[in-house]
Amino acid sequence: MLLDKIFIKGIESSVYHSGTLYNLPIVPTLLKDAASLIETGNAFPTIFLKNNQDIIWIENNEDVISFIVFDKMVDEKPICHIHFSWVNSKHRGNGIRSIIQNYLETFCIKNNIFVISTQTFVKNKEIDKSYEKIGLNPVTYMRYKKLK
Repeated sequence: MLLDKIFIKGIESSVYHSGTLYNLPIVPTLLKDAASLIETGNAFPTIFLKNNQDIIWIENNEDVISFIVFDKMVDEKPICHIHFSWVNSKHRGNGIRSIIQNYLETFCIKNNIFVISTQTFVKNKEIDKSYEKIGLNPVTYMRYKKLK
C-alpha cells in the first residue's frame, strides 16, 4: 500500500507498507543485501523474512532507497521488533534512516504499539550510532558463545 510520495534529493520517491513479504518486488533486493551483511559479519543473524512480517520501504524509479522488516507482536504483546533495516549506500548520510523510522513510528502509534526494539551485531558500530540518532537506545546486551 502506498503511504506517501516524498522528495529525496529532489527526486520523487514513494513510501510503501505491506503486511506480507509474499510476492513483493523488493524481496530480491532485501535478500541479497541481508545475506551480504550477514556474510561479512555486519548484521545480527536474526530470524526474519517470514511471510507475515511487515515491511516499510522507500523507492524511486531508479532504486530501492531503504527498508525496514519488522514484527508487530512479540510473545503476544504489541511490540514492534525490527528484524532488519537497510539504507542504500548511494543514499546514506542524507537522513534516510530518520525518514523511514518516522513512518514506522507513525504506523506503530496508529496500531497502539508503543515500544520498538531491535538487535544489532556487536561489531556493527555504524548501525548502533545510527539507531541512537533516531532514539533507539541500548537497554541490555545479550552474550553468545559459539560452541563449534
